Amino acid sequence: MESKFQKSEPLMTGDWVSVNKTYYTDPTGMERTYETVERTTRIAGSDTDATILIAIVKRLLHYDRLIIVERRVASGSSHIVAAFPSGLRDEKETLEECALRELYEETGYTGKVVAVAPTTCLDPGLSNCSTTIIEISVDGDQPINQNVTPSPDEGEFIKVHLVPLSGLTNTLNEFSSRGVMVDARLYAYARGRDAVSRELERRKREVIGQPEELISRR
Repeated sequence: MESKFQKSEPLMTGDWVSVNKTYYTDPTGMERTYETVERTTRIAGSDTDATILIAIVKRLLHYDRLIIVERRVASGSSHIVAAFPSGLRDEKETLEECALRELYEETGYTGKVVAVAPTTCLDPGLSNCSTTIIEISVDGDQPINQNVTPSPDEGEFIKVHLVPLSGLTNTLNEFSSRGVMVDARLYAYARGRDAVSRELERRKREVIGQPEELISRR
C-alpha cells in the first residue's frame, strides 16, 4: 500500500513554521489534499529538526537512577507540559552536539551520549516534524553536576525535576492530576518501563514457582 506526494503550496509562513496545502495521491489513485505544517528552521540536507533527550542521572551508592523531566511553558499548548528535555538543531551542529548543548542549557547538567536512535516522526498526520531520540548518561557525583544552574534561551520557562525511574509513572500521573499535560513520548517511555518490569517479575516468579496472580500489577 503506497501513496505518492505531489506538491505542497504555502498558505502562511511564519518565523518558525509554515502552514501548507499538500497534494498527494492515495493508494487507490485518487488525488487528495490536506492542510499540513512544516518547520522553516530545518537545516538544509538534514531530515532531523531536533533532538529529544533521555537523560539518566547515576549516583554512587544510590540504587535507583533518576531521569531528568522538565515542566515547561509550551507555545503550542494551553497547559504547562511535562516532557523530556529537547531542542532544535543549530547550523553545522551534529546531533550529539545538539543533545549535549540542549541538556546543559535547559537543565545545567553535563553528560555523555550513550545511544542515538534513527530519525523518527512526531505527528505525521499534521506535520513533517522529525526528531532523533538520544540517550545521555549523567554522572551525578561529578562536581560539575553539583548545584547546577540552567541557562535556557530567552522566552523559555523551564522547571527541572529529577524523578526516580521506579516511580516515573506515578509522578507523571500526579502531574496530570494537577493539570499538567504530559507529553505522549514521555508517558509511553514510562509505561514501557512498567511493562518490562512486570514481564521480568513474571519470569522470576515462574523460575521460583510462585503463581502469576502474586505478581504486582501496576
